[in-house]
Amino acid sequence: MTATLTRLITATLAPHRRLSHRLDNSGAPMNASTRTIPQVIPQDLFAEHLTGLIDSGEVTTRAFASLCIARTHADITTWAVAAEALDLPAAVGTRTARACSARMTAHREVWTARLTLVAAALPRQDYRVLEQKVRHRTHMSRWYEEWARRYRPGSHFEARPYALIWQWIHVAHGHIDAAPAWSGQQTVTTERARYRQFENSLDRYQQQGLAAALHKRA
Repeated sequence: MTATLTRLITATLAPHRRLSHRLDNSGAPMNASTRTIPQVIPQDLFAEHLTGLIDSGEVTTRAFASLCIARTHADITTWAVAAEALDLPAAVGTRTARACSARMTAHREVWTARLTLVAAALPRQDYRVLEQKVRHRTHMSRWYEEWARRYRPGSHFEARPYALIWQWIHVAHGHIDAAPAWSGQQTVTTERARYRQFENSLDRYQQQGLAAALHKRA
């Protein structure tokens, strides 16, 4: 470790440290409970408040926003713990924070001010409960058969995992990598492409039905 390399590493980590310090010492948390923070901030709130503030992928930035809101809670002092509070692997928190901190284009005060608006606009619901509802349906089929019969006649049963992933992402606002329908398997490019194809094929009527299906008895 040379002096030059030390300075470079320090400079790279400095924005991340300043932001985490600000979040850890923000006073009152931005919301009442980490259970009311989704794994990934809803896309409409991202578009309204956070677009252009971090030069990174949208999903990564939305996940980072959730982690930041979680870090305003007094008992959460690392990105790994923030991830675990949202029922994500600790490594996801560390990796996401490292990527987004290094590519933040807005001043940290702007970022935290926008986060306050996002936190205030989040629906007051328990996202851990929504996540569990999706998990509960992973090995059940009646809910999917009823949805397909009414909203998508002729749909193949093989599409059921993609319907679960859609509910996970769009209703529970979970991280795509953590979707239980992947069944612990690596989310390879081909599987992601098949899911995106399913997602893009849904019309508004089918989406509304799929969202409602999560709240019906499985």
